[in-house]
Formats: sequence, structure tokens, C-alpha cells
Amino acid sequence: MKIILTITLLISGLFCFGQNFPEVAFVPTTTNSNGDPLTNIVDPNGARQGQWLFKNVDNTSSFMQEYSNNELINSSLLFENNWLNINVFIQNSNTINQLRLAIISMLGNTIMDGERLITVSKIDSQIIVDLFGNWENTEQVKQQVSTLVSTYNLPSYSFIYAQ
Repeated sequence: MKIILTITLLISGLFCFGQNFPEVAFVPTTTNSNGDPLTNIVDPNGARQGQWLFKNVDNTSSFMQEYSNNELINSSLLFENNWLNINVFIQNSNTINQLRLAIISMLGNTIMDGERLITVSKIDSQIIVDLFGNWENTEQVKQQVSTLVSTYNLPSYSFIYAQ
């Protein structure tokens, strides 16, 4: 039993941080007036540095990760024109893990190819579904996921990655 619990905790921990966004979701590097990069910086050693912005299928920058020497130090999502630190969101609970598995099960192989990512946020009573990568039928997928999420009793400020 201890082995099963340990494996479950390790696997669920993998879902919490450092999800790989599909390459198509990267926002192009922005530069200052001197041409120096401001976002999505890769240093000469190939390590990510600073703020990395990601755009959803609506072509809106809605997610940001901050790196130092290729180590993820912070993740934020855009909500009502403010960046909210998702580290204060509930990301790992039995309900969230069950919902994550239900989303993956519902979408089948379309989400398991590494080219697509879904984030689901519950802020107060609002459910926000963001799709990253190459999706077809985006509105239908968002509606299906929103309907599924609404059947779960998620606490406010919940966050889910499904990839």
C-alpha cells in the first residue's frame, strides 16, 4: 500500500509544475529599442531565462512562466488584465487529480500527443478553460471541458494542467 501511495504522489506531483507548453504556443521574443530580448530568452547555454509568455488558441497571451537558469520559479495566468500567481492556487488535491484524469479520458488521444495543453482555472465562481497548441473544434472542446468541470465541486482558486 505504501508503494502505491508513493507512486501516486510522485505522479501527481509531475502535473503541478513545469508543464511543457507546445512550441506553437510560444509568443515570439519581444525586444527593447536596442534589440535586446525582454521575453522568451534562451541564454548561450540553451537555458531559459526570465519571463516566457504563451498564447492560447485565441492568440492571446494568457500564461506566463518565469525561469532562472532553466529552472521554473513562477507561473502566472492572466485574469481580468492582471497576472495571478498560480502558486497560490490549489493544484493538487484528490478532486483536482480526478478531474484532470476525467479531462484526459474524455479527450482521449488528442491531448496525449504532447502538442496540446489545457489549463482550467476556477476563480471565485468563474471557470476559465484555455487551450494551447493545435486544436480543432476549439469552442466545442472548451464547452465540453467547462461542462465537465462544472460537475465537480472545486474550491475557488483551483488550477489544473491537462496534457
